[in-house]
Amino acid sequence: MLVLLGVSASALTPAELVTPELERRSITLASLGSGELRYFDDQRRLTREPTAGYVRLELLTDPDAASAAQDTSSDEPGLMAITLVDGQDIVGRWADGTRGGEAIVWEHPELGRFTFGLDDVRSVTAVGLDAASFTPAANNDNAALGDTVTLANGDRLTGFIVAVGGTTLTIAPDGAAGEVTLEVADLAGLTLANPPRDAGVEGDLVALADGTRVRATGVTVRGNELTLTPVLADAGRAVTIDRTQLRRVDFAAGGLRLVALGDQPMRTIDGGEAFGLTWPPERDAAGLRLHAPVTVEFDLPEGVRRFAATAELDPPAGVPAERAALADIDLWVGGEADGGVDSTRPDLHLDAGQPAGRVNLELDPGSASLRLRLDPAANGPVLDRLRLRQAVLLLDAPPSRPGTGDLDR
Repeated sequence: MLVLLGVSASALTPAELVTPELERRSITLASLGSGELRYFDDQRRLTREPTAGYVRLELLTDPDAASAAQDTSSDEPGLMAITLVDGQDIVGRWADGTRGGEAIVWEHPELGRFTFGLDDVRSVTAVGLDAASFTPAANNDNAALGDTVTLANGDRLTGFIVAVGGTTLTIAPDGAAGEVTLEVADLAGLTLANPPRDAGVEGDLVALADGTRVRATGVTVRGNELTLTPVLADAGRAVTIDRTQLRRVDFAAGGLRLVALGDQPMRTIDGGEAFGLTWPPERDAAGLRLHAPVTVEFDLPEGVRRFAATAELDPPAGVPAERAALADIDLWVGGEADGGVDSTRPDLHLDAGQPAGRVNLELDPGSASLRLRLDPAANGPVLDRLRLRQAVLLLDAPPSRPGTGDLDR
């Protein structure tokens, strides 16, 4: 077995580092800890660097292994994901209610127990379901629609969640004279009228194979172990799990952070149709899918600095190569000031000769929105389908600050 400076070959992991300029560097990770990365570069040289010089470490995990890990988790009965107002997601089980029915006790199988006040919760979703599939309030307009509870049979109640307990939830539905108490086991999911908010950055954001994204301190990768201390965990102590559970670490040390473009409010400005058929923009776990011609606009969070994404042609499975070669697309990207259009040339042209490319641009300070315009090129809108992957926004990370919610403790 290959051993390099005490690092076994089994502990070496292909990965990418994301710089503050949103450039991506391929490495082989050896270890992480005490604010330092140890990795082999593309010349096989062992390098040590502080994590403050990077925004993200993303492991290039075998897709089959990642899928197997997620499939194993989803087979467990009663597994759900709780999403907090600051963007953390923790997969686990609804364990109890506390503080007079105003908080949920949540349990992750390896990270332990968490207690979340209802004011800090955005949604609870049965694993395998997309929150947007059971309520239009799930993404960005919760406050306008109120709390929403959806049952496993598809029935939906909208109103005000009065209290939660270990096995029950009580809601006062809009227009009803009384309250309704439901069994948690009968729920497909719920959303609360709590808008996203920034509770301040404390700790690195760690993404795990089961879909969990949790802020943690003391993140260490050595050998075949991942050690971390979740910031909001009730126990407040370090836990060690198998290294293969790690998917990504967003570093807080550099005062910057990444957010997914697909998590921002989006609207279609123009287009979304081709050959008489509707082709609305679609979000999925990998990113965003678009069909030309279409223009979409995203609201941007405060402190945004830069946008980057990988764009690639997205032909349907089974399409003959000679037909797929007809796809050719012009992509224009810009802020609200220029409507997303450069008057001289598109930001990216994709066709059979160049089926993928990368967009990386600095945004004007104070930009409130970002537009993407997709135009058919020479061959018209034939198979002009585009997938945006790794579409991220770079933001200034606000310092941790005191507040009134559990997330600020």
